[in-house]
Parts: sequence; C-alpha cells; structure tokens
Amino acid sequence: MMAETVTHKLQEREPNGITIDCSEALVDPKWDSFLRQLPGAHYEQTSVWAQFRRHYGWRPIRWVACRDDRVVGGIQVLVHPLPQFGDIAYIVRGPMCEEGQAYLEDRLVDKVTMYARQHRFVYQVFDCPYNSKTLGHILDRRGYTLHPPGIPPSGLITATLVLDLEQSLDNLLKNMGANARRNIRYGEKAGFEMALGGEEHLDTFRELMLAICRRRGTAPSPPQPDFFKKLWEVAGSSGFARLFLVRLGEEVVSAAFAFTIGDTIRVWKVGWSGAYQNKYPNHLMWWSIIRWAKENGFKLFDFVWVDDHDAKLLAQGEKRPEAFRDGTTRFKMGFGGRLVMIPNARSQFFHPAFRWFARSGGMRLIRSRISQQLLHRLWSRSAG
Repeated sequence: MMAETVTHKLQEREPNGITIDCSEALVDPKWDSFLRQLPGAHYEQTSVWAQFRRHYGWRPIRWVACRDDRVVGGIQVLVHPLPQFGDIAYIVRGPMCEEGQAYLEDRLVDKVTMYARQHRFVYQVFDCPYNSKTLGHILDRRGYTLHPPGIPPSGLITATLVLDLEQSLDNLLKNMGANARRNIRYGEKAGFEMALGGEEHLDTFRELMLAICRRRGTAPSPPQPDFFKKLWEVAGSSGFARLFLVRLGEEVVSAAFAFTIGDTIRVWKVGWSGAYQNKYPNHLMWWSIIRWAKENGFKLFDFVWVDDHDAKLLAQGEKRPEAFRDGTTRFKMGFGGRLVMIPNARSQFFHPAFRWFARSGGMRLIRSRISQQLLHRLWSRSAG
C-alpha cells in the first residue's frame, strides 16, 4: 500500500456546523473507518478501492463532511483522462451519509457538480446507492439525465437480490426453494468443504472463473490477468476482500471473490471448474458463505447482480423458473433473497462541445451499434 496520507486542499464550513474537506489523497483511513460502520456502505467508495484503481489510470477526489471532527458523510469521485478530450468522472454508490442527512447529500452533489463544471469534465456519471430515496430527484434538478447505454461505464447493475442475515439459520433454510435445500444436502453428503483462501489461491480462482467463461462463450470480466492480484494487495490486507474456496479433498472445485464492508458482504465474482455437477458444489458454496457471513456478524448478503429482464419479471411477481432467461437468476432466487431495484444511473456532459453535441441529437448517433463499438474500443485503450 502506498504511504500517502490525507492532505486536505480545501475546507468549507457549512451553516449547520458541518465542515466539508476536499482532498485528492489516495489513502484516507478516517473515511474508510466511517464506511466500515455505515449500514449499506459500498466498497467502491473506499480509499482502498481508489488505491487499487490507480493501476488503471484513475485518481480520486473526495469530499468528507465532519461535525465536531466526526465524519457524517462524504463522496468519492474517480477521475480518468480521456485522451484528446479531457477527464471523465465516475461516482459509484455515493454519496454516503448518515441517516437523516438529506441536506448533506444535496450539498455534496452541488460540490462535485460545480467541480466538474469548473474543470470542464467531458461528463460525470452517478451510479446511485442501492436504497437511495432522494438522490435521483437531486440529480434531476441539477441537469443530470438517465445515463445513455453505450457510453462508458456501461453494463451497470440495475437490480440485485439481497438476503437478510438477521434471521436464524433455520429460517434461512426454510425460506429457500426446495431444490436449493435438496442440492445443499447433496453437496454436504458429497464431502465438499469450504475454506478461506489467500493470495496464493488467486491464480486458481482466476482459472476457475475463466472456466465458466469458456463454457458460456463469454469474455472474462475483468479481463486483466493480474487484476485480482493488484486488488488483493490493498483490499485483502485491509480486510475488505475475501476469497472462498470449495474443496473436495485437495481439489479446489469452486471459488468466490467477495467484498466485506460495514454490515454487508457482496459476492462479486465466482469460478467453477465444471466438475461434479450432479453433486452441487456451487449450492454448497453459496450456503457456506451465507453461514460464514452470519457467523461473522454481517446483516446483509448481496448477490450483486440479477439480469435486468428477469428483474422486471420478478418485480411483477413472476416466480416460475422457466420464465427467466438467465440461469443465474433461477439459481440465486433459490436462496430466498429479496429483489432490490437499483436507481437508474445519471450522467451530465460538462465540456461545451460535448454538451452541444448531446443536446443537438447526438445521443441518437451514440446509441448506434457502430458508435458503441468505437466507444468500447476507445474506453478499453484509455481505461485499461
């Protein structure tokens, strides 16, 4: 981990006794400590995540709000140059504020928007927190619009399933589908065991992840061979990341990479060799992670992603497994989580030429297939 510490470049005092510091420091332990105790906090708002993303050309700008030297909220923006055009900015699951701080959420949006306008960012994107009730309206009032598909970052999560871990293990099992319970029993009888992995298991995990991609005929995401090793350097040592392995004897059959912060564990990426399909190692793995999370004090278990088409069906009350187009939806539904529809991402152009282009009908051109392919190539080269 880099030895940089927090250096505030600007401090402003608000009329209600709150001070808001602006910093470009890579490491901010005070901000990370606040997020550790904040319900629903997201790892991509931590300075740990910023330290990792520096490998791919991103730099953080962070506004932290304090009252009597106690952090009560803040927002982290990641900024990346787009060659020959300027900077783009990306806010993931922010701002993060204590409950009852609606005023502060409004002020933080003001500050990052003013900064983006002053520095003529090409555009800025807000990927909203899961349970935000007011942020969408705040952004709409400040000229943000729904983020257009095809403009990076694309493929943003629109829905997920979340499991309440404050109920008993018996209730967790009871609320599962019958097939999931049966398959967990099969996995237990087959002798699969879960263990925590470390840095030495990252290559194995990536090979298992690639094995899934090959079977599905999809490109690996993330594609970089050293992605998880770079991530583990900061997130593993800080306790924000966990690697779970499912073994049969000495053979690692399945694995999962998860983020742990605050009261929530998020299972982000999984891998499976494809072996022992009829013994259900993956049902056993997810159930074992759920039990581990509950035993270690986590209150929420986030499955991270549900296909957007299937999520709309779920929101309408559809429960028939054959109605869903993605197999992972059927799999995750079996564990009994509740559907969370995530507020739509918003973005705004600030560079005068791009703003004129967007307002003059240019978005129709951007949405075309050729334009989206060109944007993807440009983004891949510039953002690693």
